Amino acid sequence: MAQYLDLVAWGHGLASISTPPAHDGREPEVLDVWYPFPILGSPEQTHPPVGFEAPEVITEAVAVDQARGVETMVLFTVSRMDLPPVDVADVYLRLDLLASGLAEPGTVNLEGYTELLPNVAWTDLGPCLPADIEKAAAYARAHKGHSLRIEKVCQVRPKLQQYLGE
Repeated sequence: MAQYLDLVAWGHGLASISTPPAHDGREPEVLDVWYPFPILGSPEQTHPPVGFEAPEVITEAVAVDQARGVETMVLFTVSRMDLPPVDVADVYLRLDLLASGLAEPGTVNLEGYTELLPNVAWTDLGPCLPADIEKAAAYARAHKGHSLRIEKVCQVRPKLQQYLGE
């Protein structure tokens, strides 16, 4: 049986959320959340210290990208590392803890993460839903002067896959 950390983690993250047109019947989805400064605390700490604000690197990146059909916004997430993740934001908080070296592989519970994450097209413009690739490609050619580069279509941000053994 795995020995998960009996700790609480939290952080402000920059979430990429799909913004499908209302007429196509799709609901917005959280595609990815990046936590540049995740924090681990004791189990008694259920929230961060007073005055814990979102860093500028996140708040300055809030935007709407109509080309990809994505809005970026600040999310705040709190999670217990010994319990399974409950949503996309929770999964990415755990993965960014691993990537930052604050947690060692096998010490955070990732049970069931594949059921929580949508398939995402990871492009040079950022993440988008696979259904929105053609629109993003047309935008890249018309406004950026190049073809859209798609790194991968999968559930997990490619640079974090090493922490899942993928």
